[in-house]
Amino acid sequence: MEFVPWRFRMPTTIIAEGAAIVARNNWMPYLSRDLRVILSDGTPYMVLERGQVLKPEVCSKELQFYCTDPRDGAAKLVIAEQSRLGDSGAISVKEILAVPVSRHRGSARSLERVTARFDVTEDLVLRVQAWGATVGSVSRMEIHNLCFGIRTR
Repeated sequence: MEFVPWRFRMPTTIIAEGAAIVARNNWMPYLSRDLRVILSDGTPYMVLERGQVLKPEVCSKELQFYCTDPRDGAAKLVIAEQSRLGDSGAISVKEILAVPVSRHRGSARSLERVTARFDVTEDLVLRVQAWGATVGSVSRMEIHNLCFGIRTR
């Protein structure tokens, strides 16, 4: 194969060549920032930890949350990344997923349980599915801009 300077290559060719180099060398993508869910009190809750290898069979997690304010009929699942390493206050919100929940709240202690499933695909897309216990309607979203690096062996 003849070497062609990068400025004369087509963008799709550069992406394909980069993907071929990564596959040939068996390099593994890894998460370069913590992925968290922001709880109702503002506390960031860890979903996927920085440094975790992004393989579909490894990056799959199902978590339970509780909706504290169902008055508008939706639980808000706030997905965020930690912007600066070691600074828990440096959180940047990536997406907000609205999950349908029942507006009715029986007693002060009865909070609706929301189940959220996080899956990373082979294409490094984070798929989030969430549903409330009473309504059962599934909300979905995909996050395509995860911050990741490539780990050599």
